[in-house]
Amino acid sequence: MENGEVPNVEDDDWLKDLVAESMAIQSEKDTVAKAKKKLASGQITKTEREELSELVTRYDEARTWESVAQVALIHVQACLTCGHHEYFFQGWMVEQQHRFQPTTRRLIAGESPMRLPIRKERHYQKARSQCTHCLDSYIRARQALVPFQFVNHRKEEKQ
Repeated sequence: MENGEVPNVEDDDWLKDLVAESMAIQSEKDTVAKAKKKLASGQITKTEREELSELVTRYDEARTWESVAQVALIHVQACLTCGHHEYFFQGWMVEQQHRFQPTTRRLIAGESPMRLPIRKERHYQKARSQCTHCLDSYIRARQALVPFQFVNHRKEEKQ
């Protein structure tokens, strides 16, 4: 490449590989864009819709979302009567972060086959009026306030 020589492209296999990879990526993008457009039109059969949806989902999974952590999801629910908090282990989730919008994330059910950092996450649910700790005493108090009344629900036959 001395004296202003132009490099011979045919000698550089890495450049051919790079161009081929770039062309394959662009072809895949075009295929997915066409699939999304076809899905949006709504004028396709059920089997076509399923195939195109699977294609778009696989592309999005591979290119758009990145797995960043393994999450132990814990739901927390408070009791309005006694103030007790109950914790429920919901299961293992995989936290994924959007590659192009870093503030967007999602949780996918199941464990990741990759080794990811593990963390806990608590999701707070709407408070309940009673929990398992105070329900028994609540029922006893209600029974003490309301006298027992027998109601015959059977219909007696007329003779």
